[in-house]
Amino acid sequence: MKKILLLLFLVLLVALSIWLEKPDKIEVYEFDDRIMVNEESLKTYTDPRIIQDFVESFKEAEEIKDGVDLVPPNYLVRIKDDFYSLWINESGGMIMNYNDTHTYFSLSKNGARKIYNQLVLHSDE
Repeated sequence: MKKILLLLFLVLLVALSIWLEKPDKIEVYEFDDRIMVNEESLKTYTDPRIIQDFVESFKEAEEIKDGVDLVPPNYLVRIKDDFYSLWINESGGMIMNYNDTHTYFSLSKNGARKIYNQLVLHSDE
């Protein structure tokens, strides 16, 4: 019985470590004026601090309950196997996961500022 419990615990531990695995890179593409991904605009971020800023900002984003008037997104962001549309400016940001195109999330002001600074101002401020 102890061996079964130990084996079950180890399987759970491995599954949990895979689930919690942090991405090793973030890929960001700009959309062009026709709302097409500009392949030449690819920026790949591998700095753990930048990755953490993106991941935390996206996780902390709050669902937008009201209707959303959309303009074309600024960026396409890939984190592991997830793709997001990203709308961002100096005062805020919004994301939409491609797995749920009817739900939008608002980035916190701090999260939006960090991402905006990295993408637009190219600084780690």
